[in-house]
Amino acid sequence: MTLYTLSRQDFFDYLRCPRIVAFRTQGIRVREFSPRSPMSIIKSIEKGKIGELTTKVGLQELTKDRPKDDKAILRSIRAELASLSRRSFRTPQEELEGVIRRSLEGTKRIADQIREIYGVVDVVGRGEVKSPFLPHMILPDFVVMTSRRKTLSLIEVKNTEKANVRGDEFQAAFYNAISKEPSAVIVKERKERGRTEIAPQTCMRVDPETLLVYPILGEFKVVKNALTIEKNLVEGIWEAKQLGMIRKAPMASGSEYCSRCPYREHCNRDKWDELEPAKPLALIAAKGAIETGSNLDLEFLKRYSSSMVYQQSVLSALDRKARIAELRFILKTRSFAEASYTNREDRGESLYWQTRDQEKIGLVALALGLDEEHARDLVSTTIAVDRKRIFREMAGEFQKWRPLLRKDYKAMVDRVASYGLRYCTFPSHSEDLINRSWRKWD
Repeated sequence: MTLYTLSRQDFFDYLRCPRIVAFRTQGIRVREFSPRSPMSIIKSIEKGKIGELTTKVGLQELTKDRPKDDKAILRSIRAELASLSRRSFRTPQEELEGVIRRSLEGTKRIADQIREIYGVVDVVGRGEVKSPFLPHMILPDFVVMTSRRKTLSLIEVKNTEKANVRGDEFQAAFYNAISKEPSAVIVKERKERGRTEIAPQTCMRVDPETLLVYPILGEFKVVKNALTIEKNLVEGIWEAKQLGMIRKAPMASGSEYCSRCPYREHCNRDKWDELEPAKPLALIAAKGAIETGSNLDLEFLKRYSSSMVYQQSVLSALDRKARIAELRFILKTRSFAEASYTNREDRGESLYWQTRDQEKIGLVALALGLDEEHARDLVSTTIAVDRKRIFREMAGEFQKWRPLLRKDYKAMVDRVASYGLRYCTFPSHSEDLINRSWRKWD
């Protein structure tokens, strides 16, 4: 549970019964789960990674007019696996090979059917879909474009032995709903015209359609329906969550689910409360940042630049021919201090390159796809969000959270003003998306 966002689980619980959201917010535990062995969890995660790789490589190759043969595709998958660092896989090699082959066989059956419907599949890359209105951020496995459609679609890979039909379809319907809200897809590292691009892009038009892919089962399902997310539903979930913060619960009518509800021992439907839900803290902080003159597009790029580690495949975009394993850009609050190159072939010797201001600006502009003016702003000026000014500007909205957070009020508001902004910032159009979300709340 989080106080910053509304999750898919919040929607799922609320649609069963609003009181479940309140009980979960209170921290009431009702089930004892039998623990899984660590190795079974590891194998499940590794099987998922292999499913993602076979889907990415297989769909892209097998839907082409002249696809590669199985051996070439297997080599590509193994190369991708090697790039993930072999230390992250603890499953025996023979078992991994069996999962790879089963996944690829299933992906071949899927690719034949997808090609008939969609044509050639181009895996654009990984992405984030953010909705400041809720707020929430989803991370689908892949964002794809197909030759017969002109908008982006989402792919979620489930490399399991058995499909969880109800849960998977609810997840896909939720993804579709988020895509329809005042939201956008952020596509980060991706392939364009055969080369790696690292400048993040904001894509405003996404077809609300999610493909559930089951490589081992050799099946896929297209989910076009979307969960209906209306303002009254979002307000209802926030009301239930905020009542849970003060150990209360909303009104709820009885249903067939009551007899199966794990919270029934804690539920007294004759006792209920209501309140006017406060706007989400993250959205308040984002709106305050705009009102106080912050450029949230640059704030996103600053965070992205600070955290991004450019792999060797990216270096060709920067015209660096040396075999360098990693390149990290370090952005300080006021200046782009230095770029550190590590050449593993020289056994870890580090070379530090001190650049002049114009060279710094040129490198940042090239890496992030910015014009010179915005690159100069990112390099030369302080663009940190002023949390004290935001608090003064939005004091009326923040004060509504005081009775809910009580003694944690100051610490929580201060944390949300920085951490919460990650749900509301984009490479471009941040102000427009936040203002549209704010108007929807009003």
